[in-house]
Amino acid sequence: MTALTILQSKISRTKKRLSSTVWYLPIIVLALILLMTFLSTALRGIATPGSFGIVEAEFPVIAEDRLVTAAETWAQPRETIDNHAALVILTRDRFYFGQLSSFGKDLSAVHNKFQIPHVDGAPDLPRLALNLGKWQTEAHTSRSLIFVPTEDIPMPIVIQCFAALKKSGLFDQVILGGGLL
Repeated sequence: MTALTILQSKISRTKKRLSSTVWYLPIIVLALILLMTFLSTALRGIATPGSFGIVEAEFPVIAEDRLVTAAETWAQPRETIDNHAALVILTRDRFYFGQLSSFGKDLSAVHNKFQIPHVDGAPDLPRLALNLGKWQTEAHTSRSLIFVPTEDIPMPIVIQCFAALKKSGLFDQVILGGGLL
């Protein structure tokens, strides 16, 4: 009989080891992590709009003094940028704006440039649009604006400011300038 009880106890211990559920918990946790990763990726792909961060922009073309052949066709420019075009410079702490000539040969003069400080580190776009509207009617500037961010400004802020200047309706063309500072 002792052999029978020993055999039965070995069988019951083997059954206990075979029915152990220790590995189910890590498999369940891993499956949930993989499911959440897949769902978050799929939902982000669905929720992202098709025109994410796109702002239409124009590149200025410099006229060249040469004869145009019959095979070449050039569209007439809508407007020419001269010294009366508006210029907005975006720096880390403020906007500077004025006529293009104010930042060229009249750089040392202080009476022809205006500045708008940022609010809590963020560009104050409504105040910029308001002051640009007042200034444009007084200064009789052209309907073109050159927007020049400094090189330390992050691109999302540049895109946001560029889009706000286009939406303001104050200017026909907003041109993104680079390499001018």
